[in-house]
Amino acid sequence: MKWAALLSAKGLAAIAGVLAVIVALVTVVVVSDARDGDATTAAPTSAVSADPAAGSSPAASPENKSEAPAAGPVPGAPAYAGGPIPADASPISTVKKPPYGSPIAVFKVPSGNIGCGIDAQGLQCRVASYNTDKPYGVDRNGGAIDTLTIKGGVADMSYHGSDVPPWADRAFGGSDRLKPQVVGYGQTVYYGPYVCHSAEVGLTCWDSESGAGAFMARERTELFTAKPGKPAGQKTCASMTGAQAVAANVGKVPEFRGWAWSTEYASVEDYDPCAALSWIVLPIEGGTASSPYQIMLFHQGQYIGTATARAHGFAPTVTRIDDSTIRVTWRWRRPGESTAGATGQTTAEFRWDQAAGKVVMTGEEPA
Repeated sequence: MKWAALLSAKGLAAIAGVLAVIVALVTVVVVSDARDGDATTAAPTSAVSADPAAGSSPAASPENKSEAPAAGPVPGAPAYAGGPIPADASPISTVKKPPYGSPIAVFKVPSGNIGCGIDAQGLQCRVASYNTDKPYGVDRNGGAIDTLTIKGGVADMSYHGSDVPPWADRAFGGSDRLKPQVVGYGQTVYYGPYVCHSAEVGLTCWDSESGAGAFMARERTELFTAKPGKPAGQKTCASMTGAQAVAANVGKVPEFRGWAWSTEYASVEDYDPCAALSWIVLPIEGGTASSPYQIMLFHQGQYIGTATARAHGFAPTVTRIDDSTIRVTWRWRRPGESTAGATGQTTAEFRWDQAAGKVVMTGEEPA
């Protein structure tokens, strides 16, 4: 009995010792794995350029890796490049209004090496360092190929010629003193259908409608077309919200006698990014009850112009007839009537004609 008890005690002690060793080994492995994981996250062995324009190459941080995921259409581009306008994108804040042509949104990356301009015709970006480095050579006239353009669903590289970039100081004359917006690393901006994402590894811009785009950096520019084909029968919907649609397209609405249109008080609740025809009622800044309004029209979320060429006083009443047809009723003052007592009414219907690819109006607008 004593021997058995002694064996039992010694056996238990031995088992306890073995268990202690196993626990210690597991602890070492777990701690080692955790340390290895932390080291990989904090200081990966592969380094990326923190500023392509400046040519520096510090080790990538977790933020850098999220800005340029490997899943993008080309190396360096974010995963969503070529797709719809991201929900967290913001409209470009600096929009120049030249004495000729359409308004143009302008910005630069923080390093200043890449500048871009976007107008109704398309997007243009220029990589300044390509003028000296010439990674893509020169064109037939000897000019460095340094300019990306995206127009009509096609991305291309070319020589900019002798034109002054729209983001330059006084590009449109001595009175043009607007400075281009500086889009910080990690930010995404848009104007119309064009989107640009600024990252430390480079700038990615694309057309959200066609998917054509490019990744630009000091070392290289790589073109891509990333938008997948639309399945048969699937309805097309824009990615912009009503507020985004106003901000992106208000510059295309002709001003009323020098008065700017108010995006803050625009009625966006009837904008439908999927409808064949939807609308946004746009008032002028500082308007009164009888001040002019304009009606912006959209086909599947894409701006197609105003309902009428002229703006009309008093807020119009707009109602939906069906997915492709709306009815507009304008109010106006008859001779001798006050603003509050205006009784005149004019009605017209607007229908999206799919075959003709345009809006057809029936009825009349106020004289």
